[in-house]
Order: sequence, then structure tokens, then C-alpha cells
Amino acid sequence: VDILRQTLAALEEAHARGIVHRDLKPDNVVLEPLRSGLDFVKVVDFGLAKILEEAPSVHGAALTRPGLVCGTPEYMSPEQGRGDTLDGRSDLYSVGVVLFELLAGRVPFAGESATKTLLLHLNEPPPDPRNVNPERAIPAAFADLAVRALAKPREDRWQSAGEFAAALGEALLSVDGRVSQ
Repeated sequence: VDILRQTLAALEEAHARGIVHRDLKPDNVVLEPLRSGLDFVKVVDFGLAKILEEAPSVHGAALTRPGLVCGTPEYMSPEQGRGDTLDGRSDLYSVGVVLFELLAGRVPFAGESATKTLLLHLNEPPPDPRNVNPERAIPAAFADLAVRALAKPREDRWQSAGEFAAALGEALLSVDGRVSQ
């Protein structure tokens, strides 16, 4: 949860500055161990990032031109796979894929080709991670977070990285009663 919340904090800053990552995946989340034993998270490889040409609105202005598809298919949002105009909520979908993978041990959608993987993101409902890997005893609060983060319509996901991070903290608190920071 701490790693995902730090990742979301980095995305929140990028989105506030009018930048969408467009290729968020585990390879682009680097952990630096601290003397405290915790990890400091760095989100790297903004090579596919797109900068807004205007100041962001409440949900972020259009960040990419329609028709452009780039990124890693296993972590792409449905709107990214369609080549639609993107905003920060596309990155939040990618964080949802990472969360799902952490919970279930595999990504939610993987086809035999990049095209088939994109079609799964576009057309298939997200699986419940508890059904994908029942041996892990995944708490319902976290399974529900993953499924919401993978909602096809971006309006059904969290609207900001801060909202998603807060929901992760609440889920952690509901599962083990620890105080989240």
C-alpha cells in the first residue's frame, strides 16, 4: 500500500503539472531502500509522457491527440487502447493493473498478442482477483479497489490519484486496523 500510495503521489504531481505518464508499469516504479527499512518510490521513464498544451482543468485537459496508441498493452487503459484522448485517469487504470497483479500474481488481461490483450482491456469485465488466485486469501476491500480501478468507463474510476491513494489507506485500515499515513 505504501508503494502504491507513493506511486500515486508522484502521478498526482505529474497530473497537476499537466503530464500523463502513458506507460506506468512495475518496471517504471523504482524502489530505493531507506535506512528506516521503508522504500522511497521513484516513478521513472516518462519517455511516452505527454504534456498538456493548456492548463489542466478539474479532470485534466486532453493530454494526447486522438488516434495515437502507445504504451505496454498489459497496462493500457481502454481509452488508451482505442487511441482516445487521455487524461490522468488512464494512469490510474494502469495503477489498478499493478494493484491487481500484486494481489493475484498476474495481470488481469493477457492475450496471445498485443492486439488480443488490448481487446480484452476494451471488452472484458475485470476479473475478481479473489477468483483468479483464491489461495492468496485476498481481502475483499483490496479486491474491490482493483475492480473499481479497472472500470472500463473512466468516470467509474477514481477521478484523481489522491482519491485512489485515500481509498488504499482506508482499505488498509479496514483490513488490519493500522493507522495509514
